[in-house]
Amino acid sequence: MFKDIKDLQRFIIWCKNNKLKSFKRGDLSFELSELSFVEGLNQTVPDDTILRDEAKLEELQQLEDNEDALFWSSSS
Repeated sequence: MFKDIKDLQRFIIWCKNNKLKSFKRGDLSFELSELSFVEGLNQTVPDDTILRDEAKLEELQQLEDNEDALFWSSSS
């Protein structure tokens, strides 16, 4: 159902935004607290922010992988 953790995160945020308190399917289940629906406490991050953050994480991971490759190639 979910390809990775990011898909699950998006689904949980969608549930919170649409006031869906609990979900269960197979081995996966979760329940949101009543406090998550209180307007003053609701700090849901917009989906576009999550997508931008994911792109930044992927970019940082690629840079880190390149640095690791340079380190190991210069160590031999």
